Amino acid sequence: MDRIGISSHAREKKARPECVGLAAGWAGMLILLILAEGRVGYSMAEEISLVNQTSSLCGMIRLPSGTRAVDGHDGGQTMRMSAGYLLVQGLAGAVWWGVLLWHPPWRAYFKPPESPDWAILGFWLADLSLFVCGTLIAAILLARRSAWASAALWFTSGAVSYAALYCFGLSLLTNTTWAAAAAMLPAMSITIAIAVHHQRSCLP
Repeated sequence: MDRIGISSHAREKKARPECVGLAAGWAGMLILLILAEGRVGYSMAEEISLVNQTSSLCGMIRLPSGTRAVDGHDGGQTMRMSAGYLLVQGLAGAVWWGVLLWHPPWRAYFKPPESPDWAILGFWLADLSLFVCGTLIAAILLARRSAWASAALWFTSGAVSYAALYCFGLSLLTNTTWAAAAAMLPAMSITIAIAVHHQRSCLP
């Protein structure tokens, strides 16, 4: 048995490129659906009005017709910068998984020594679906100033936090894989900061 309790002679499975293709296709479909909202959905004013009539997704309060996040110059600039960061973070996550799948030596930096490759590759579906796609969707909604941006940001914050704390906990237990913790902890902190700032900017 190795340090994390996985048999060293366990059968390893090769990552299949079609898995990434499936995830990429799903992500593309979700993004297209969000972009289509501008053609078949509500305008920003109508969207805010609809949320006012039910419950607000931004702090469960009733949004005024204009908020600092929507109308303020500084708020708009911060929103664009935040959306840009999330876009880079999501794309970086997709690139990281691409390198991880097609360049096996890279995997050694992100898993304990002597553990099988599937110890890290097993997270492909959850990571690509929740972290990568979630981050990209949050970036698009934030850039579009959608009333759904706050919900997407908090969802993404939860997904990133879970991954980051897992990586950090694994590093504490094994004293390895610190590269993963070093990459994920800043991403968690920044994503949560963006969600908190957006939440506060929606307050009247």
